[in-house]
Amino acid sequence: MSFDKSWNYTESHRWKTHYPLANGKQQSPIAIRTENTNPCDLLCDIAFRFAASTTCHVRVNNRTPLITFDANAGHLKYMAQKQIVGLRAMTLHTPSMHTIDGIQYDLEVILYYKLSGPLNPSDSNYIPGGTAVSILFQRGPDYGDQNAFLNAFIHQLPINDSDGQQKDTPINVGPKWTPAALFPEARSFFSYPGSLPFPPAEEEWNWIVMEEVQAIGGSIIDTLQVLFKGNQRPVQPLGSRVVNYNDSTDTPLIISGGASSAELVEPNDAHNKGKLDTNGGSTDEKRRLTLLEMEKERGKSWYKDRKPLFQGIGLSIVLLLVVYAAYKMAKHIIFNDLVNKAIVNNVKPSTASDSSNSSSSSSSSSSKDKTSPIKPSTSPPPSSINRQPTTTNIRQPTASTSQPPISNIRQPIANTSQIPTTNTTTSIVQPPTASNKQPSARYNTQSIASPTPTNNTSRSGMLR
Repeated sequence: MSFDKSWNYTESHRWKTHYPLANGKQQSPIAIRTENTNPCDLLCDIAFRFAASTTCHVRVNNRTPLITFDANAGHLKYMAQKQIVGLRAMTLHTPSMHTIDGIQYDLEVILYYKLSGPLNPSDSNYIPGGTAVSILFQRGPDYGDQNAFLNAFIHQLPINDSDGQQKDTPINVGPKWTPAALFPEARSFFSYPGSLPFPPAEEEWNWIVMEEVQAIGGSIIDTLQVLFKGNQRPVQPLGSRVVNYNDSTDTPLIISGGASSAELVEPNDAHNKGKLDTNGGSTDEKRRLTLLEMEKERGKSWYKDRKPLFQGIGLSIVLLLVVYAAYKMAKHIIFNDLVNKAIVNNVKPSTASDSSNSSSSSSSSSSKDKTSPIKPSTSPPPSSINRQPTTTNIRQPTASTSQPPISNIRQPIANTSQIPTTNTTTSIVQPPTASNKQPSARYNTQSIASPTPTNNTSRSGMLR
């Protein structure tokens, strides 16, 4: 890993510009297809050996937690070549870098083995190439050796990125802490030639990807996702490379310096498979139950990751249904002219009510006119008229055909000093004239400011 430069996974497409080795044709990671594999040859004849440790050293570089081991923490032996490479470091990536048959898992732990020298290319004694062992994990139960191994340091990882400046931080992990706890019981694997999955992306690395996926606790997954989610390089083209497959599930794994439940199968100890463990159950049954639990957790994780998508789809469907219902309702109202019909139905009762009220009012008025005829009013002689300051409405006698009725004629006043000043208008009954000898029983009411004298009546007779 390039410790002295800053880079990030989101811009991995730019690595080819700054790191020329990333332009190679054998880059990692890749998408593994199980139907496109070949049987493994002698290169797959390997054995793992681990020793218990009490401490490890951690740092965070470019959002990648890097855990380094002691010099004698473990080694990998190629049996055919009789070559031994030593365990140098470990990185954690969430989600996984490699995919198997299109499935990307929650976590990938990569162990880096080298023939000699450190993992940092900037060191003077750095030797390119090595072996990378990948172990895939899926959210599952919060118990087991793999959970205990990661819980020993996962909560003590530095939060801040070192950017090449921070030194390794030692962590006390206990007396029997060993990476052997990460390996599955069935140790079949895929193998292919590749490169480092981060800058400088040098090639000449042999990859071993364990086929069986391990279960890991949800709390560990959540912690790593909060700190380092997305620290994986996209899969690279396979090109002309061939992926080999070792179907042997009893690849040797030996632990020295202390016993551990990870040492389940000794080298070439195939008869131990299916034996009863200390809890009274067979290892095959335990493995089956673990796989079922992992599938259940994978389903929950899959739904949890896509829950916002499902909620958005459901909300969109509801909105479409509401719009469709509104369209159908509006179409029904318009085509059946329901608005006008409702208005007409509301107007008809009001018109009928008004008509009935008018009819009852007119009938009551006519009955009142029939039962109570208007009596003619008698007026006193002109000499007895008392000038009152108030206004009195007096009916005017109906004029005959020979003489038009007197109406609204202002009478001149001879001597205004003899009449008291008032602010009101005086209504005076006009007596019938001498020429009109017909008695009148009905008079019209008219407001007269002052009576007009006739030919048979003098001013002095009207005003005293």
